[in-house]
Amino acid sequence: MLLRNLLLDRAARRVTLNGAEVKTLNRTSRTLESYASKLRGNLRRPGAKGRGLLDSHRHPPRTNVHPRPLVPAGVWVERKNFGKQTARGMQMRSRGRFRALASTVTAERIDSARAVPAALLAVGVTALLAASGAQAATVTIGSPSISGIPPKTIGSLSTLVATASPQEGARMTSPISGRIVRWRIGGASGGPFRLRVMTPGEGLLYVGGAMSSPQTPSGTDVQVFSASLPIRAGETIGLDNANASDQVGLGFMPGAGVASWTPPLPPGLGIPATGSMPDTELALNADVQPEPTIASVTPAAGSIAGGSEVTILGSDFSGATAVRFGLVPALSFSVLTDTRILAISPPGSKPGPVDAVVTTPAGTTGALPPDRYTYTACVVPKLKHRSLKAAKKLLRRRECRPGRVTRAYGAKKSARVVRQGHKPKSILPPGSKVSIRIAG
Repeated sequence: MLLRNLLLDRAARRVTLNGAEVKTLNRTSRTLESYASKLRGNLRRPGAKGRGLLDSHRHPPRTNVHPRPLVPAGVWVERKNFGKQTARGMQMRSRGRFRALASTVTAERIDSARAVPAALLAVGVTALLAASGAQAATVTIGSPSISGIPPKTIGSLSTLVATASPQEGARMTSPISGRIVRWRIGGASGGPFRLRVMTPGEGLLYVGGAMSSPQTPSGTDVQVFSASLPIRAGETIGLDNANASDQVGLGFMPGAGVASWTPPLPPGLGIPATGSMPDTELALNADVQPEPTIASVTPAAGSIAGGSEVTILGSDFSGATAVRFGLVPALSFSVLTDTRILAISPPGSKPGPVDAVVTTPAGTTGALPPDRYTYTACVVPKLKHRSLKAAKKLLRRRECRPGRVTRAYGAKKSARVVRQGHKPKSILPPGSKVSIRIAG
């Protein structure tokens, strides 16, 4: 939001707003300092009445300014729709009386040297709070703690999968569908290594799935690598090595277990494990970001012209890369929190419902009733040969408004529509006016 510059000039004894002079104190008993002090006093005392800065010198209206909690004392709050002046941040309550809006307050401190934008502090704090709340919620699969597991030489080209872990909170399979965004390996050397998605079957039968790009660890401590692997609920992760001399963390832990395939398990094939290592913990885990879901769209309808502010509520919106209405991208969008997105609707091609769609690195929301957004429009009906009363009634039913009515010379009460301002079936923004000419 653009803040207006409010300046006091002692030398010229004038007050300027955005470079335009709005107040000059020449032959008056009040000095510039007392004038500013009076303004500060009015704003410091909620409900106090006095002259406003945008008022005329001779005939100022009475005003009642209520500063919001974020606006400190000594701050001028701008007003909206004051005569020919237009300012932001106020709402008219009655003639000459105004009220500050919480969402649109803009203010600057009255200062003899320069105007200080006090609202910037509130905006910054709000932005920080929103950023701190927009953290992606992830689920870890594999061994929760992999530090300190000693390295062991694998001895062949293999696929390794952890089948059990006694650690508290350990998940061997993913409880959600989403995308693996990062993975960790401990006690590893050599390489490169690849993370892979596996689908468990009966016993030790697994089906090989997609693999990540190869990664080479820089040390035997816990290494973290980014990834973008889709995974479905019930699937697990495995590790492929590239050399027989490669090492990975494989430590003794009662109750743990590791299955292996030598050679590595081919993608798309289901093969029972060729080996197993009981009471062995594999130093491997991965973070899964859930797919986004939409719970509601508010408002649920808007103009076909677009430009409506739409709030999308749901879950797992962090890192959203796109928002669409049907097949059309939103004009703009902001991820406020992990559960809230503010989007501007694009123009629609025709009236009716479309699906609001959110895309994140973990996937795309599905088409479900809660994500429906309906475009409303004035669909111009055919008015010719109808009476004026019937034509107006039909226009209102079609989200249109009767416009200018022109009567031909000598038109009677039974006159009919002979011409209309827009062709039938024209699609206009809701509330558009349609002019009518009647004759007969």
